[in-house]
Parts: sequence; structure tokens; C-alpha cells
Amino acid sequence: MFLKKILKSQLILQKGEEKDQGEVIIEGPSVSKGYLNNPEKTKAAFFKDGEHSSYRTGDLGFLDGDMLFYRGRIDFKLSSMAIVLN
Repeated sequence: MFLKKILKSQLILQKGEEKDQGEVIIEGPSVSKGYLNNPEKTKAAFFKDGEHSSYRTGDLGFLDGDMLFYRGRIDFKLSSMAIVLN
């Protein structure tokens, strides 16, 4: 895992198939505990591995120094639009 602290939250890249890239995971005190009234979706996207909640974004990326590079989606949802394509 790669780790980058951003304010009080952390950006984590969970190791993927290619070297030095993986899923973008956000962890920290400002991360939600889950989706309202949707336990299945919450279980798939959120987990707790320590003091704070963590969120699996479904985004693939890599870090180069202080910069995060976006490589695409692991799944087919557009989370900011709340649209599921598959």
C-alpha cells in the first residue's frame, strides 16, 4: 500500500495488478460511515481498519511524488453523479 496524508485524511492506494498503482482509498475522520439505509452498498464500499472509516472509491490511480494520477475506474459507476452504468 502507498500512503499520502492530505489534511487530516489519508489517501491510500491499495495495491493493484500493475506495479505502483491501485485503487484510491480515502481514510480519515471526515469519511462517512456508509450510505444511508443501504447496508449492502455500505459493506461493499466502506470499511474500518483502525480509528477511522475508509472508503473504496473505485478509482484506479498512482502517486508520483506529491501528485495523484487518475488511471480510470475499477468498476463502471460514476460516483459523483450517482449513476450506475452496468
